[in-house]
Amino acid sequence: MLIFSPLNWTRSEPIELTLKIKAGEEPRVLDAKGKEVPSQVIARTVDSVKILFEAKDVPSIGYKTHWITSRKLEVRKLSRDLTLENKFFSVQVDPITGCVSEIHDKLRSRDLVQQGQLVNEMQIQEDDAPMSAWVMGLRR
Repeated sequence: MLIFSPLNWTRSEPIELTLKIKAGEEPRVLDAKGKEVPSQVIARTVDSVKILFEAKDVPSIGYKTHWITSRKLEVRKLSRDLTLENKFFSVQVDPITGCVSEIHDKLRSRDLVQQGQLVNEMQIQEDDAPMSAWVMGLRR
């Protein structure tokens, strides 16, 4: 990949790039000398990824070469024990979604989340009110 600068000065800029990629792989960005450039996957679909990296010191009215390759996706094993506990409650967090999967009320000896359900999922609702959440009361 060539990154061209039409300006009269050397510049460094973030580059956002969408690439086709095979399942189970992740992209790698290399500079012209083959050194890996730090990059971040910011979006992923079934067959593509959007990555972000910094093109450093692109010369004035010139270009820099970067190589895009791929490698096997590293699967990091997460600890399965994501439990928060005090004398009142035991709370289990699902390691995949980050949602709460279990809440046990110790004082009443009961589970507050149905088996297989998740709680604290973000929900976005459209509101037809003419005011924002920060403005209280009627407009005059």
